[in-house]
Amino acid sequence: MVNNETFPGNAMDFGDFVKDEEKELDLEELVESWHRYDAEDNQNVLYPIFLGEVLNERYLIEHKLGFGGGSTVWMAFDLQDKRVVALKVMTLGKWGDNETRIQDEIMKTVQDTSRLVLCSATFLLPRDDEKYHRVLVFPMKGPSISTLTLKGTPMASHMSAARQLLETVATLHQAGIIHRG
Repeated sequence: MVNNETFPGNAMDFGDFVKDEEKELDLEELVESWHRYDAEDNQNVLYPIFLGEVLNERYLIEHKLGFGGGSTVWMAFDLQDKRVVALKVMTLGKWGDNETRIQDEIMKTVQDTSRLVLCSATFLLPRDDEKYHRVLVFPMKGPSISTLTLKGTPMASHMSAARQLLETVATLHQAGIIHRG
């Protein structure tokens, strides 16, 4: 039973779904606020996706991988190429166009893209108000890294991931993609 007093502003109350405050904090990392899908409350509104939905007559939605300030990411099965992909569904507005522009710039200027995960395709999801959400298609590379998945991971794994990240940032910087300033 939902009590309206339990949802002040953007606060979330998971009630009987968690046993203590620590578990509630963990759950807040995994679940975005429903307000993010309401166009009246948010300029960067998310696109509502349903498990089992087929996007662009090609991508069968199987699992939600994550979310952030500008997108949600979904595991999908590409019915045409018979492979698993990751779909990054951008919020309304310039986020998707900017992300596509950056991907194009990386493909044009970075010599060694072996450490990068690059978009292989893009398409648009229309809304009923003549706006659209851009979707970027990526190859599936592995599980999402989050605070929860890092708990209990050996320090050597953390250090290896940090080294790989720094090498990749250096590659982008050398290509003029990332600048200090």
